[in-house]
Amino acid sequence: LTLLAPGSLAARPPTPAPLPDTTLYSATDAELLSTSNGASCIEYGVVQGDAAASSAYIQWTPNKWHDGRLKIGDGDSTGCRVGTPELYEFEHVCLTIRGGQNGAACGPPSFVFAGGAPYRTSNAIVFEGDRALTSEFREICVPVAELQTAEWNLERRHYTGYFRFQKCGQSGPQPQYEVQELTLLAPGSLAARPPTDAGPAPLPDTTLYSATDAELLSAADATADVSAVDCCAADASATNSGACPRHDAVL
Repeated sequence: LTLLAPGSLAARPPTPAPLPDTTLYSATDAELLSTSNGASCIEYGVVQGDAAASSAYIQWTPNKWHDGRLKIGDGDSTGCRVGTPELYEFEHVCLTIRGGQNGAACGPPSFVFAGGAPYRTSNAIVFEGDRALTSEFREICVPVAELQTAEWNLERRHYTGYFRFQKCGQSGPQPQYEVQELTLLAPGSLAARPPTDAGPAPLPDTTLYSATDAELLSAADATADVSAVDCCAADASATNSGACPRHDAVL
């Protein structure tokens, strides 16, 4: 319990605004898609689909010399995403992605984040198991902590950074990556999302008979003289005839 002097509360520095989620690329991102591939944030990739119809995506098929890269920067020299927050401030990297081996003999596909000064590379995130790429777009969220290394917390110090979708070997086919959206999620943002699939509704309790059951004890049912009917008859004739009104429950 603290007593504050006059003006003390007003003199406190304001509480920083919470970090917002930041979408680095979206299929409807007119700014990103308005520039030519050679001068934009996309390196060694191409935009496919229709942004107006929200069906656009970046397609990367690396070659033996280059990974596919999505560039983020902090100044006019990069031309991409001026003022992008540092990656280490976020909790998850979420990609809406599809793709796969594409005939590549090595793999599986993976991506890293690279940048900083001096230039460094994060731990690789491998698309396998629950993160395996498929032929359908789906969201894969990766904790930023998995990208961090003992030497690098992903701070770039105002230099260019790259999401690099990695090549596979020096010969033969290369994996393919198609990204529809890439978003950085603030701490707690993923956990706060409502469940996407609640599953089937739970089976309700079913009362087959109750002393207060008006339907069972009604005049209509009474015409069948329920008391005289064997509702467990082996031939189920009583239930099929309607004499036992609770014949519709499946055990």
